[in-house]
Amino acid sequence: MEEGRNFQRVFGGEDLTETTRRIVTALREHPALLAWYINDEVPLEDLKAVEERRLQVNQLDPRHPTWGVLCDYAEAPFFATAQDVMGVDPYPIMRKSPSDQKRCVEAMDAVERSGQPCWSVPQIFTYGIYKARKDPEVYHRFLVPTLEQERGLILYQAIRGAKGFILYSFADLKRPYQEEYLKPFGETREDFLRRWEETKTLATLLKEIAPWLLSDTPLQLLPLETEDGEAAAALFHDAQGTPMVLLANIGPEDPQGTLVLPPGLPPMKARFGHAVETTPGTWRFSGEDIWGELLTPL
Repeated sequence: MEEGRNFQRVFGGEDLTETTRRIVTALREHPALLAWYINDEVPLEDLKAVEERRLQVNQLDPRHPTWGVLCDYAEAPFFATAQDVMGVDPYPIMRKSPSDQKRCVEAMDAVERSGQPCWSVPQIFTYGIYKARKDPEVYHRFLVPTLEQERGLILYQAIRGAKGFILYSFADLKRPYQEEYLKPFGETREDFLRRWEETKTLATLLKEIAPWLLSDTPLQLLPLETEDGEAAAALFHDAQGTPMVLLANIGPEDPQGTLVLPPGLPPMKARFGHAVETTPGTWRFSGEDIWGELLTPL
């Protein structure tokens, strides 16, 4: 657990337990604190250590949950004892186009098996950043996720019950432009600014739908009829009972499917152009690759 050793060098302490005590004590009242990140893809062999860290942090700060992220989804049920909130980081967009969300399906299935709440980690980076460290020419062999793909990842994971979204990019998006990372790959400041605007668009969407995602009313998975491919849909209600429907393609095929809304819903409108109402309450949806759709009352 090298990350822990790095913190130890900064905060001091004779061992990681003492270092953790110093960190939590110093920061637990900070107004920007959301949770304690105690597991960054830690292997199962270190489960006991993470369990002990969770217990310590819970005792020092019972007001903020612990959160951990796993990439080996078969291990998710075991880590249910090691963190308060489960995180998964399925990154399905690599070289292949059209892309699909099969990796996301596996991840959310694992969260379901764990029985824990979920804050997921949707992909907003290109694998080229990783793969081209030694050879910049490799960078452009990998896809840069589009706004539509990123939105589809988020909405699918929301349909599967994710309540929080920590968007991940290897190139640190809080800086105006990281020349040392991006310039060798042919990226420009304009490329960064475009992707930053897309990221802000995703954050705006999440803020808009948060009352539905965080509602006490459970979401309702909706049946779909698909002629090709796979998709998923769910009905949400906010605290006032206002409905919202999320629809997402798993891909890569164009599903060419039909969604029949439950009776009693008001007339709805589609936001992103992937669904068309053919008769009242019946919607045809289509679109290749990864995408998401949002239906809200007129």
